[in-house]
Amino acid sequence: MEQYIDFKGRLKEPFPAQENFSFLLNMQMIADALEDEGIDLQFFPGNDKGRLSQVNFYHGQAELESNCVYLAAANKLPGILPSAGAKLCSLIVIGNPPASYRYGSFSLIIIRNSLDLFALYDIVQRVFQHNQQWNEEMQTILNNNGDISDLCRSAFHYFKNPLFVHNSQFYIIACPSHQENMASWDLDERTGLYMLSSELINNFKVSPVYFDTLTTEGAQIFPFDQVGYRVLYINIWNDFGRYEGRICIDELNTPLRKGQHLALEHLAKLFRVLLRRRNTEDTSFSRPFETFLSNVVSRKLTDRKKICGILSTTGWEIDDCYVCFKMALEDRDRELMSVVNTCNYIEATLKDCHAFSYEDNILVLLNLTKNGRELSECINDLTYIVREGLLKTGISNQFSDFMHFPWCYQQASLALYYGNLRQPTIWIHRYQDYVMDYIFDMVCKELPAEFICSGKLPVLMDYDRKNNTQLYQTLQIYMKHGQNAEQTSKELFLHRSTLFYRLRKIKALTGIDWSDEKERIYLQFSLGLMQHQKENTKNADDISG
Repeated sequence: MEQYIDFKGRLKEPFPAQENFSFLLNMQMIADALEDEGIDLQFFPGNDKGRLSQVNFYHGQAELESNCVYLAAANKLPGILPSAGAKLCSLIVIGNPPASYRYGSFSLIIIRNSLDLFALYDIVQRVFQHNQQWNEEMQTILNNNGDISDLCRSAFHYFKNPLFVHNSQFYIIACPSHQENMASWDLDERTGLYMLSSELINNFKVSPVYFDTLTTEGAQIFPFDQVGYRVLYINIWNDFGRYEGRICIDELNTPLRKGQHLALEHLAKLFRVLLRRRNTEDTSFSRPFETFLSNVVSRKLTDRKKICGILSTTGWEIDDCYVCFKMALEDRDRELMSVVNTCNYIEATLKDCHAFSYEDNILVLLNLTKNGRELSECINDLTYIVREGLLKTGISNQFSDFMHFPWCYQQASLALYYGNLRQPTIWIHRYQDYVMDYIFDMVCKELPAEFICSGKLPVLMDYDRKNNTQLYQTLQIYMKHGQNAEQTSKELFLHRSTLFYRLRKIKALTGIDWSDEKERIYLQFSLGLMQHQKENTKNADDISG
């Protein structure tokens, strides 16, 4: 069966040639290949690392290269290798070498069969060619905008066993060939994605062996008794130490070999390249939850029951306390790696959040309940990222019903818009600080501001203009301070008697009833709307100028 899902972690740019992702062999891989040829051998690993790139004959060279495996007949070897690099060298010997060789720190394979040296060279050279061919194939996939599924198809032919990739939530990312005797998968109707069967997941949840595997690095063997066959696996960790998922190779067609550990680690390295370069337009390696969030915020998904079910798979609840951030990207920041690294950095810095590209900006959804801290503390954590990345940020109000996510995203968008308009030198803007600007703009869609505001304001402005007085300003400050005479006098630098004179004059001109609550609210609103209109006019003049 072909892969179930094609999560397109596609590259936007050619694979960087200056980075070295060459696949270098180790002696274990050569030992495995020789045994597959029916050759009887002893293997002494020594300093066996993945550094071999060539094969040569040993004929008494003064210096031995650590990236070369040397072939020799036992009767041609000196009692002690003279090279200064002998401790790091790799050697394959036909026959019995001097006893001291068995206890050296270098890697040693002893061939106990009667074998021609040139025949041995031919076998070893084929091992190099086979692995080099696979490496070049994977590099070509990356250079030609390949994705994880393409890498898995190549790896399937290399390992000769079925393999698949799942993310941290057990969703299947790629599978080149699903065989009948592999573990079964279920279709998650809430997301439309395949995942490991619920029975298997439940078994993992109560398995201490499985939990131990969640902290491992490098290729490991998952034991036979857990799923009925051995599995060679490796955990995928992103650049910030977050578990992203796992590559699994099932031992169903051919025996797993020790040398395949190194090959799987190299494959995982290339997967991490795709993680760092994940596409900001398509769903990537470990991001089905981002698709879910995008569908909710865009109102493509509105079914409360489905939303509640998907949230529960992440440990989040629909009535947790959330807050939404919208970070504006400059054109220079829309390059793939910049967006990816920023999202990863945000998630590593701010726990219990999801950060991803949405509508050409970065959307961050933070679960304050799970985070367990005050919003102000979380904002402080983001300050460095915001300033260093030049990311203007809008923040919604907190909300305790996940169904309000689309509206709170709009709040964050409005905070960002009005914050940039009113205070462009400030990096972080909160919706609560700009909500009145939004209200003023909305009410002026039907009528101009002067036809909405109290008719008493033009009376004062006209009087001030003709008499060079400051009654309108006095009313502004008085209402701003909630009709507190002391604070108003202090701000205007007036004696209290002068203030009360002005207030009596204002009442005489306009007939304001200070005891009428509705009139006070209307006046306060009208003053704010007039100030808003004044600022809009100034901004328009600044832009046109």
